[in-house]
Amino acid sequence: MNLSARTVLKTLRGMNDGILMSSGSGEVNLPELVRDAEVIVVQGSPTDSPTAGHPWDWACPDYVGPEPACGSNTACGPETFEQYVADLDAIFDEIFRIRDGRPVILRTADIYLPWGAAAGWQACDQVRICAACFGEFSDAIHRGAAARGVPVAGYYAAFSGPNGDRPLPSDWTRDELHPSETGAVALAAVMADLGYEPVAPTGD
Repeated sequence: MNLSARTVLKTLRGMNDGILMSSGSGEVNLPELVRDAEVIVVQGSPTDSPTAGHPWDWACPDYVGPEPACGSNTACGPETFEQYVADLDAIFDEIFRIRDGRPVILRTADIYLPWGAAAGWQACDQVRICAACFGEFSDAIHRGAAARGVPVAGYYAAFSGPNGDRPLPSDWTRDELHPSETGAVALAAVMADLGYEPVAPTGD
């Protein structure tokens, strides 16, 4: 959750001369990569995209621990993510601008429920409301993608269950949040099921 959609957007627009720090490759020139890429997958958290209060005001613990931080939940309806949806749409628009309108295999993904967060929700007796908020987070990604015709890998539906409260298996993660090699293979299969049709600008 450290990389926000707003940071991605600002970097595409030239912040830090387009340089983004990545955990795997160090400094990368994001606009340059976008210009030449054959496949682009967009992801970024709503951390810096607040609308009706901060998106994390729902106070659901992200990680489990001996004493998870249990907060007082607030509402997290669609209005909470309005700016996030707008930022996602702006990212897609910037990608097409940088590529000078050339179609590209462009994809995004919604959010799977990590086992650590689910355990924290259980410890705090917040499963129902936190699962609902997680669902709103994923729905926001679908709304933003639909506005620009971008296919979404449905990790939430595939792995979190009909009520959004089934965590990713613990052996599919290398910590409480990030996928292991086994988990990454499962997630990649859901992404691959979308196919490889290019996406062109919508003209909106």
